[in-house]
Amino acid sequence: MVFLIGLTYHYSLACSQSINQSSQLIQQSVEQSAQQLVQQLAKQPIRQYLGDGEIYVETKYFNMIVPGWDILLTPAILTSLAWEPTLSNYLKERIKPGMITFDIGANMGWFSCLFASCGALVHAFEPNPRLQQILRKNIFLNAGRATNKCAVNQCAVSDNEGVVPMRFPHWLVGGASLHNYDQTSWLDSLIDEDINTDVVTLDAYAKKMNIEKVDLIKIDIEGFEEHALRGAADIISRSPGLILSIEFTRGQYSNSFPNWLFERFSEAYLPAFNRAIDLKFLLEYEAKTVLPEYSHIDIVFHARK
Repeated sequence: MVFLIGLTYHYSLACSQSINQSSQLIQQSVEQSAQQLVQQLAKQPIRQYLGDGEIYVETKYFNMIVPGWDILLTPAILTSLAWEPTLSNYLKERIKPGMITFDIGANMGWFSCLFASCGALVHAFEPNPRLQQILRKNIFLNAGRATNKCAVNQCAVSDNEGVVPMRFPHWLVGGASLHNYDQTSWLDSLIDEDINTDVVTLDAYAKKMNIEKVDLIKIDIEGFEEHALRGAADIISRSPGLILSIEFTRGQYSNSFPNWLFERFSEAYLPAFNRAIDLKFLLEYEAKTVLPEYSHIDIVFHARK
């Protein structure tokens, strides 16, 4: 009997020690898993709803606010944490602190943020009234103390000044243009109303702001780029080394526009295709003999220094 009691005691003691060891192993495993989870979460980009339709997001380049009501740029930025990354990388490598940049068709401010985050001074032009506050906040987030040297202009850009009605699609922040859309187009269902919009020329703006030269112009205004750039002929001529990033849309410009560009810029490059192009290529693109499947392409022009 004594033997059985002793045996039972030692067996219970062994089981208790085994359970304690197992518990310690489980606890260590849980703690290790929790630590790994915390580390993984720390690496995840921040996406925070701020209220009033605004979402704060930590992109691969900088932090910014995007409008939750947009169905084009916002979903792309929230999922890929970038917008036009090939073009963004190309421009980022060439932006230097203190550069003066014009962002024509700034939208919610992706390229304005890119320029400001690199230390450049930004002059943004965006006519959409719904984007003004977000654009201003984004420049402030990335320009910091240099914000007072930047400017947000609620206006369109062309070769003549004045006031014109513009149509702003409610759920599509990139759909506004000075071009007259077909009244029966699918955009009608997205448009709230036509809004009278101030139009400026870049030459008049540069004179008003005492800007002697500009270092970089990014322009994407839905096929109206030629008019805006012809209204900037003087400031372009006074800006050696100017970089021009343009979304070039097939069929939207005069026959003389490709020549006009190459008369003012010595080099042209397609970041998306990692290749230089010349006037012959651009004319062939317009004729649909090269890249016929692309209705528009991002071209970066460089002026002689």
